[in-house]
Amino acid sequence: MNKARVLIVDDDEHFLERLGERLEGFGFKITRARNGQEALRLAGEKEFDAVVLDVQLPDVSGETVLTEMLGKDSDLRVIMLTGYANIDQGVRAIRSGAFDYLEKPANMQQLVDRLRAAHEQRLLLMNKSKESWLRGILKRAFQ
Repeated sequence: MNKARVLIVDDDEHFLERLGERLEGFGFKITRARNGQEALRLAGEKEFDAVVLDVQLPDVSGETVLTEMLGKDSDLRVIMLTGYANIDQGVRAIRSGAFDYLEKPANMQQLVDRLRAAHEQRLLLMNKSKESWLRGILKRAFQ
């Protein structure tokens, strides 16, 4: 299986670097963003399988970043991380399309498992889209 391409978004520089290093150790290909605007720019330039997104960013809310990213790539899997767990916020994030909502500090194995599941789900969604596209082409070709 290809390495999952993961974007980590967090304004805490130490947390961002440490989490990135640990996830790289589990075989993920990591890109880091220090704020919402940088994350949105990177998501427009590169393709990611999953995003680990801090809920509270200094420039744009994590919920706004989530909505904008999913508006451009609905197959993207986004795991929201927060140091301030809030049930209402978690429910809103999931309803807005987040793949998961975890509290900081997340259990590393749980995060790795969720990222692997996100990657697998994205691959399945992308394959279904390709199959549907090919069926459409074949259907039009043989009409």
